[in-house]
Amino acid sequence: MFVKKEKLSLEAVKQYKVNRPDELAKILVTKDKILESGEKVNLVVNYDLPVKYESPSEPDYEVYLHRIGRVGRFGRKGAVFNLLCSSRDIIMVMEKIENHFGTQVAEVNLQSDKAFEEALAAAGLA
Repeated sequence: MFVKKEKLSLEAVKQYKVNRPDELAKILVTKDKILESGEKVNLVVNYDLPVKYESPSEPDYEVYLHRIGRVGRFGRKGAVFNLLCSSRDIIMVMEKIENHFGTQVAEVNLQSDKAFEEALAAAGLA
């Protein structure tokens, strides 16, 4: 089944930015929060944001949409956690993704169990 690009929608998908200080912190939050949640079916984790090979500060919008679109297929609800740990991730890539898709991605602090549960609830997963 193929879906035309203009038919793809991010409306059913709740996206989050998760700022971490370094790569180890990204690994730990993935292990301790996301993988332990049990909500793996409608959950995407962008450990690294997709960028174009020839220009690493330029997002690969098609790959991003393909990745996160998996959780929202057929009108299902889902959540996407974008793990960010550098100014390149935040300014040069994530902000461009937000502008390209005309959306504001909420930031969530996954250090807090309550914040994580609230993020899942907002996505319709808890």
